[in-house]
Amino acid sequence: MMQRVNPLTRGALIGVALLSVAAHATALSHAPETGDLALQVSSPKVSDPKGSETLNAAARAQIDNGREALEAGDLNAAEEAFAQAAKAQPTAYSPRLGLADVALRRNRRSDAEKFMKEALVNGQSSAEVAAAAGRLAFALGQTAEGEKQLQRAIAIDPNFVTPQTDLGEIYLASGRVPEAVKSFRNAIAASPRHPGARFGLGRALAAGGDLAGAAAAFEDAARLSPGNPLPLIALAELQAKNRQFDQALASLDRAAKVQPSNMRIGIARADVLVLSGARDKAVVELTEMLKTAQPPGSAHVFLKLGILQQAAGQLDAAQSSYLRAVEADDKIPLAHNNLAWVAAERKRDLDLALRHALRALDLQPGTPSFEDTLGFVHSARGEYDQAIEAYGNAIKSAPGVPDFHYRLALALQAKGQPDKAAASFKSALDLGKPFADKQDAQARLKALSAKHQGRKP
Repeated sequence: MMQRVNPLTRGALIGVALLSVAAHATALSHAPETGDLALQVSSPKVSDPKGSETLNAAARAQIDNGREALEAGDLNAAEEAFAQAAKAQPTAYSPRLGLADVALRRNRRSDAEKFMKEALVNGQSSAEVAAAAGRLAFALGQTAEGEKQLQRAIAIDPNFVTPQTDLGEIYLASGRVPEAVKSFRNAIAASPRHPGARFGLGRALAAGGDLAGAAAAFEDAARLSPGNPLPLIALAELQAKNRQFDQALASLDRAAKVQPSNMRIGIARADVLVLSGARDKAVVELTEMLKTAQPPGSAHVFLKLGILQQAAGQLDAAQSSYLRAVEADDKIPLAHNNLAWVAAERKRDLDLALRHALRALDLQPGTPSFEDTLGFVHSARGEYDQAIEAYGNAIKSAPGVPDFHYRLALALQAKGQPDKAAASFKSALDLGKPFADKQDAQARLKALSAKHQGRKP
């Protein structure tokens, strides 16, 4: 079988870290107008959304303590502060939003819903509560309820930007591009100097093929948020996809002037260089970055370097880079996944491979490509029953990926189940999509079919 790169290591261009609805859902206790664009440094001053409550001094102090604890990642302190705020002002909704936030971060879904219901009772006419309820509903997979609550927030206060941009993100993620464009334009109409709305509009226009409009929107976002490099990174991504590599690098140079120490910019440069055919230069620049990069941020540089090494077939070097990535930051699922794949492909360190394949799924349960990697690891270990189960899980979630069917067929063939293997090879081929091992699948199916014919009486 030819050398293969796990799907999640391919096509990783420039990851713009917009605070999407999923990210917003971990900030339920407060939804400021400045919250849509990550690393926000400036935004127009806006009034509180309609229906906002007035907190007494004791409750306000505890709410502030809770938010500070959330920013520091201290969930215990945050929960205690929000609980004290609820005691100080029992009819307030803000403490319930904070408690819902803490519960969601702890994956206590039922508790999050309980606190949100209490907030909705206490803040029936609050646009802020409706918007927070919408974000929580989307985070819990309740799409219709999420859209309903965000629309209600807008109806309460048409000038409240956050639910407009949240809806834009929802529509964009679900492929409803015209509706996303409309939502972001509505947000801009409500707050013309809101950089997050311009940033979202740029992404929506790009998704709709309006590259000139998208570029203008990103430039507007950069102008309105001069200390934030993300609009310029997004502009560079757009230019790189349009094969305007010199312009993309120039945009990233502008971003570097905004935040010289931002490693995301260097990683984005590596992506553009690879797309332009200058892979070796990308490796050199990433290696140079590692001379000064410190954990946990250095993990992303090691990960990107490992992806380039893996794609070039330099498996020993890639495994070393992935190991350094997980040492720098244990919470990056892709680094664990790719480390597991490379170790299994080298057919060495198979205990390590299994450990990291499981860790990737622990961090991001149910991810089809991670299940595929787990199956590949089990196959390398000769554990074909477990491999078949893992590939089956991948196919249930993503039935249209021929690679998953192909590797399931290999495991079934190794297990001594030729008829099931032939059916899986056929499933891979019948999808009609290109995949690296298509010729091998065709040859194996032909051989299995010939043996089947030979067994007929």
